[in-house]
Amino acid sequence: MKKFITIVIAFALVMSLTMAQAEVRYSGSAHEEMKGTISGVVEDEHYYVEFDLDYTGEHVQIEVDRDTYEKITNDHDLEVEHHNSLWYVKAWNWTANAACDLVDFVTFWN
Repeated sequence: MKKFITIVIAFALVMSLTMAQAEVRYSGSAHEEMKGTISGVVEDEHYYVEFDLDYTGEHVQIEVDRDTYEKITNDHDLEVEHHNSLWYVKAWNWTANAACDLVDFVTFWN
């Protein structure tokens, strides 16, 4: 009976670590996807701004003048910088990175 309980507990531990790793990896990838919602492309004298519509890969590319291009890309960079400097975003990033490191360490030795 003790052997059976030990096997069940070990199985539960391995499964919980596997699921935790998958969840942490998914939440980290979802956070990474939010960083590139606007990008700019310069070809010769043509300026294009590309907007991601959703996280499925759909996007729209619009040709704009140079001033509009610089304003949109600079505003987006400032917004991303401001978002990344918020205390709760820093805490979430630290927690997610620590959880990834812990899961990697445990699964490496498992």
